[in-house]
Amino acid sequence: MTRQTTPSFKSSFAGPETSNALITLLTLTDPSTGEIFRFCNDSVDVPIGPDGQSFLAYPFDFTYPTDEDNKVSSAQLSLTNVDRTIIDNLRLNNRPLTVRIDAVLSDDFTTPVATWQGYDWKALEWDATAISGTLTLESFLNEPYPRKLMGGLTNPGLFYG
Repeated sequence: MTRQTTPSFKSSFAGPETSNALITLLTLTDPSTGEIFRFCNDSVDVPIGPDGQSFLAYPFDFTYPTDEDNKVSSAQLSLTNVDRTIIDNLRLNNRPLTVRIDAVLSDDFTTPVATWQGYDWKALEWDATAISGTLTLESFLNEPYPRKLMGGLTNPGLFYG
């Protein structure tokens, strides 16, 4: 599957050298409380990101999601545990955080080169130094067909006499 990119991204990364860096912006949302955490994997804060909000410089490792046919997209995310706020949130709510990832160039933080959203941060493990887990989308591939909902009596137009 091909991904559309901006001309600035193509010229920056096709050239022999560039002054632009690819910066990953991470947005974690707690669906139960609505609390939002915004981080960037750079050494300085991003004052205004794609959604008009600021992103805090925070160390994290991230592998970009897979983009293969017939597979549910997944990725890995590991945050350095420098603040107890996220751990306290995970322990208290016991629900996965919703994740959105934006890749931006260092010359324009407001225009994302690529966006991944709708991921849930599951299979979490944490210790004194890091919080790590898998980012997954909800899989509709294994959902059963609603045969009890669709029948000749309830939907006569679907079946031939």
